[in-house]
Amino acid sequence: MASCQNRRECSQCWLEIQKLERYKEDRQAGCLSHIKQDKTGRMPHQARQTGRMPIPQEYFQRGKSMGLFRRRKLPHIDVEGKPYFITACLDGSISAVGLERIRNRRDELDAREKPADLSEEEWELTKHKLVFKFVDSLLDGEPEVRHFDNEKVAKVVVDGFFHFAGERYQLLAFVVMPSHHHWLFLPDPEWCEQLAIRQQKSLRKRTPREVISHSIQSYTATQCNGLLGLAGPFWQTETFDHYARDEAEAMKIIDYIENNPVVSGLVETPEAYRFSSACYRKQQGIPRGYPLPVR
Repeated sequence: MASCQNRRECSQCWLEIQKLERYKEDRQAGCLSHIKQDKTGRMPHQARQTGRMPIPQEYFQRGKSMGLFRRRKLPHIDVEGKPYFITACLDGSISAVGLERIRNRRDELDAREKPADLSEEEWELTKHKLVFKFVDSLLDGEPEVRHFDNEKVAKVVVDGFFHFAGERYQLLAFVVMPSHHHWLFLPDPEWCEQLAIRQQKSLRKRTPREVISHSIQSYTATQCNGLLGLAGPFWQTETFDHYARDEAEAMKIIDYIENNPVVSGLVETPEAYRFSSACYRKQQGIPRGYPLPVR
């Protein structure tokens, strides 16, 4: 079995994984079987025509929870082999009144009795999603800070998403709004294994989601502050995140992300918004749901 010599050039590796047993064998061999893009940089004709999410159902079914934990009242769930949906807000983008409304909404949900048909973890995740929707409605309205109205600043975040695409993760969707960003990514299994090995002797072990999200937030904060001539916190301390349970949910998340500029009244179609995966996919001829190739 040929091994991947350059992960950055093999952004479509995982498209060939059709069976869970095949996937396990490849992991043991330390590589993934793969196909290359053609000379135009596009995927094979059959893949372009399907328009389906190229993630085998077995891949979603193999997910194993790494645990639910809380930090500053925001729950974070890590599940192996699942795409992550992350939202980050600019520091100060939500007013003091807005923050108070968010706290009240969270307290109101915490006071509710857990539905009998949900586990504790499922109930926490449900409450988190409800709070997230409320926060996003505030951000899409009249945010206090809009640094990403500056196109140079917005481009820094887009470039950050692409930097480790095809190496640490597969980039599935993104959008950079005036006051926040959304993105969906799937951690690369080989990179995750390497991360686990590097952290074996570390007292503070971080999950792939934490490492990937932190690297984006840290890099973009430094670069954007420099462009704006600012100092101090750039992002809100924590991100909102959850994982896609299956293909259907992943596709819904992609639609949510790419339609955000339309819902907010910034453009008439998703593809018209420059700082979005929808625009990039249209330019490159990539179907919705397929990973975005390295630029």
